[in-house]
Amino acid sequence: MIVSILRTGWMRVRDNLRLVVLAWGINLAMALVVAVPFLNELESYLAPTARDEEILLRLDENWLATYHEDLRSSPYARLLDQSTLGAAPFIHHLDGMLSGRVIASIADFVWDSVTGLEFATRHLSLLVVLALVYGLSGMLLSGGFLGAYASAQRVTVAEFIADGARFFGRMFRVALIGFVLLYLVLGILGPLLRYEIASSTSGDASEWTAYVLYLVMNAALLTPFWLITLVLDYTRVRIVLEERGSVLGAFGAGIAFVVRNWRYTLTVSLALGAMTVMLMLAYGFLAETVTVTSATMLIVLVLAQQAYMFARSAVRAGMYACEVEVFRALIPDEEGMHPQV
Repeated sequence: MIVSILRTGWMRVRDNLRLVVLAWGINLAMALVVAVPFLNELESYLAPTARDEEILLRLDENWLATYHEDLRSSPYARLLDQSTLGAAPFIHHLDGMLSGRVIASIADFVWDSVTGLEFATRHLSLLVVLALVYGLSGMLLSGGFLGAYASAQRVTVAEFIADGARFFGRMFRVALIGFVLLYLVLGILGPLLRYEIASSTSGDASEWTAYVLYLVMNAALLTPFWLITLVLDYTRVRIVLEERGSVLGAFGAGIAFVVRNWRYTLTVSLALGAMTVMLMLAYGFLAETVTVTSATMLIVLVLAQQAYMFARSAVRAGMYACEVEVFRALIPDEEGMHPQV
């Protein structure tokens, strides 16, 4: 049954591949909003010097420190560090997500804006703003994808956007529920665990114990993060397929569906998660092995990166499609009927 669900889900993605192209295009457009001014600023900084070819071969730490100091007021300059090179972004983004920095910044912004009656922009770095914009676009895309896969036929881009707009308000409320839950896990529980690890291992002669404990902590935080996002996905599925108006009711029904059918919901999620990990490993291996010694190799690496982003968009679309198929196959069984295999 799992294989049938995965096969049908990917057939839905293939039949509506133009929607994946649109999602990738939106992601690319948001990246260009930052990349273009950053590259212009970097070009202006390098133009009077002869360091551009040296930087192409390797990133010099002394030059990078000088660059950050000279442009310390620029929000773009802070985006350039070792975490943006090769496969490092995967580790950096995972660490940033589990640390709860973005969630805490958004929570501080909302709290200070409400209690202080001011627009507390001091909490909104460029990355936080991009995360907010990315989240809003994700709400639009989730409604569009689920609406397309619920129809089980090809849809036009106009129909896709119309579905996204129709469900946007409810997807926004689902995101608010998820934000509160993730803040409890990453913004409150995470810092408490980090403090306990730091205080309990401060007298140890070796850092190995603390290192292992931090790895265990990250795994412990990643598990509820995954389960929360999984429940939120099936909340969205129930909203779209059952035309639910109550988001809280759909959230409760989403929890019940995931718990009752955990073998199917978790297996499908793990299968698609494994695909994402394989994509990361493939791109990471390419990024670490390709030596950028010319503009041509740089273009090849950029194209490979965009191929990875397109594949990630396809996997996310496949997740929605497969979750719709899981729901369709199992909801009759919950109602006392035979599942649609």
